[in-house]
Amino acid sequence: MKILNLLLLLFLLIGNVGVYADSIPTPQLVPNCSHQLASNPYIHKKTLTNGQPFKIMNYNIENLDTNKDPQKINAVFKKIREEKAEIVVLQEVIDVNLFRKLVNDKLNDRYLIFMGQNDGIHKNAVLIRKDLNYDVEHYSHRNIPTDRRDNGELFYRDVPVVVLKDKTSGESVMAIATVHLKAGVDDFSIEHRLIELKTLGKISDYYVKKKKVKNFIVAGDFNKDLLRFNYDEFLSSRKFREVLSGAPRNRRATHVFYRQGDGTPVFRQIDAIFYTGGLRLKFSRADHGGRPFGRNKSREERINRESDHIPIIAKFILNNNHQ
Repeated sequence: MKILNLLLLLFLLIGNVGVYADSIPTPQLVPNCSHQLASNPYIHKKTLTNGQPFKIMNYNIENLDTNKDPQKINAVFKKIREEKAEIVVLQEVIDVNLFRKLVNDKLNDRYLIFMGQNDGIHKNAVLIRKDLNYDVEHYSHRNIPTDRRDNGELFYRDVPVVVLKDKTSGESVMAIATVHLKAGVDDFSIEHRLIELKTLGKISDYYVKKKKVKNFIVAGDFNKDLLRFNYDEFLSSRKFREVLSGAPRNRRATHVFYRQGDGTPVFRQIDAIFYTGGLRLKFSRADHGGRPFGRNKSREERINRESDHIPIIAKFILNNNHQ
């Protein structure tokens, strides 16, 4: 019986080895999307030198397309504009052409846009301020294979990664990835999200170890409540920290939904900004303006909000002399 059990365990391990391998396929360099900051000179260039703070904003903007209420669209971009973050990470872009126009018009053409390459409904985006004095490389991870999907792709939405490179030395100063993991509470969705998280850890290893990226940020909608579940399958021994982890539990919710039947509101932290390397967190908060959440008091108030997610804002100080 013991021998049979050992053989069964060996079979299961071999059968699931594909996505858990020590290496991942080399990410695709997205053509015509690299080194764009170099070709867009601004009067004032900003290099994130040691000790200089910079801000990142993560925001699921909920179904951005022509069907979205224009007032909600204006409210979304007003929040982004007022934060003036150097890096903005967004989820749920549907109409790409509309999105590009809004970024140019409502954000005063101050950002370059790096999009996920998937053909699905929801797309991820990274906005980088044009006045940052770096070269940029833009990578796509849409084609990492797995037998978990019929079309041979692992991530339901592409994981675009933007690498900021020093213009003089060519060193990779920082990489920013944005994710929107599989939603759902059925067994398949839970299992697939677990695989996505494991592979996301391998992706971070690729950039830190193989591409020698000094600082790595992963931000987005993880569709898994950080207040109820741990992220060991992603964090592992990678020394990632999450920007809201030190905040009181009642100030960490980033999403609300209402239970079917009694309509009870449920608040979760399914959005996050993870970081590693020589980044020192100066401050972080959920919601615009530092308000403690602005939680919805009713379903009607939720419907009137510009998004069902609350943005996360964090300010970091760069320290490339860390060991």
